Amino acid sequence: VGVIPHIADLAMKMRFLGSFNYTFATLLKLIRHRPMEFRAIIDGIEERLRSDFISICNSKYTGGAMIMAKDVEVDDGKLYMVSPLMESKLRILKLFPSIFSGKHLEHPRVRHHFIQKMKIQYREPLLLLVDGELEKGENPEISISPGHWNLFMTKKPS
Repeated sequence: VGVIPHIADLAMKMRFLGSFNYTFATLLKLIRHRPMEFRAIIDGIEERLRSDFISICNSKYTGGAMIMAKDVEVDDGKLYMVSPLMESKLRILKLFPSIFSGKHLEHPRVRHHFIQKMKIQYREPLLLLVDGELEKGENPEISISPGHWNLFMTKKPS
C-alpha cells in the first residue's frame, strides 16, 4: 500500500514507453506524493504507522529486478515488511535507485523486519499491488504459514 501501487498503476498505463515506464511513473507519482498514516496491527501489536509505502514480501524481488527484501526466501514461512518514511520528496527520489541493489534497507529511515501477520486499517479503500496485480479493497490482512500465505480484504470495484 502507499505510493508503490499507484506507481505500478501509472506504469501499466504507460507501457508504450518500454522499460522506462516504471522509472517515469515513479518520478511523476513522487512529485505529488505524501506519506500515509495507517492503523496497523503487526503480529498482534497495534500501532499508528506513518509511511511512504508498506511492502510485505515473501520473496527477494519485486517488479522483476528490484531487491525489496534481500534476506527473504520464498519457502521460509516468513513475511518481510519494508516501510520507509523519508519525510521529503528529494530523500525518497534518492532512495529509489538503491532498491535495485537492496541498499535501501541500510537507510535509517527504512523500517524493515520479519513478520508473521499484519492488518492495515485506513479510512478509505486502498490500492494494493498483490504479486504484480492491482487490487482495491479495505482493511487488508496478510499472514503466512510454511507453504502458503493468505490475504483477506473486502474488495471494492475498480
